[in-house]
Amino acid sequence: MRTRDYARFGQMVLQDGRYNGHQIVPAEWLRQSTMPLAKTKAGAIQYGYQWWIPADAQEGEFMARGIYGQYIYINRNTQTVIALNGAHRGFREEGVFDRNMAVLRQLATQ
Repeated sequence: MRTRDYARFGQMVLQDGRYNGHQIVPAEWLRQSTMPLAKTKAGAIQYGYQWWIPADAQEGEFMARGIYGQYIYINRNTQTVIALNGAHRGFREEGVFDRNMAVLRQLATQ
């Protein structure tokens, strides 16, 4: 998949599972999948069905995360999808995720 494909996938999710006028994924399933469902530590990033929800997430904010810095960031409030590919070997270093989130949130509000 290319970054453009990730963005299309994210757009389909943003549109409650609709793509090109067709319901691809049930809207209710997507709503459930993007809610924190797994038990995580208090104050830690939360997890749904393959979706990550920041600990301080705004309503409607979630993402897919890949190893080394790939993201599909979705913010329903601002109707934003941001797809990123990366190869950042230090993606687990302290502060990297927080800095990435700050940039994604800033882009989503521009």
